[in-house]
Amino acid sequence: MTAIRPATIEDCGRLAAMHVAASQETYRGIFPDAVLDAMSVPERADRWREIMAANPDHPVLIAEEANDIVGFANGGPRRGDELGQDAEVYAIYVLRYAQRRGIGRRLMALLASDFETRGWRSLCLWVARDNHPAQEIL
Repeated sequence: MTAIRPATIEDCGRLAAMHVAASQETYRGIFPDAVLDAMSVPERADRWREIMAANPDHPVLIAEEANDIVGFANGGPRRGDELGQDAEVYAIYVLRYAQRRGIGRRLMALLASDFETRGWRSLCLWVARDNHPAQEIL
């Protein structure tokens, strides 16, 4: 069973490891290998700590199975005016082996519900042009 809950600072190391792994498997062939291979779990963990400390009211949700993080989503107010929505999904990832089981859908629904409680009525999500699997789901 997959449990979804808000992430804490204590989760940052595991969240970073999952984020790096998911980025590398998702974007291999889309972004240069050198960029993906240079991703660092310790640096990503530090960045997650910074993000959570600087934006404690921006939701970061994690999906766990047997104490392993298999997915996450985070967001907050939109960062640009290009699309005009109230809120933005900054990132949503699910490890390949855990995909197609509704985890991403649940993460998105919970994030959207959080946004709604803040009075935000619309959201946007940027997807890489060549990330065709993500585009098919949307």
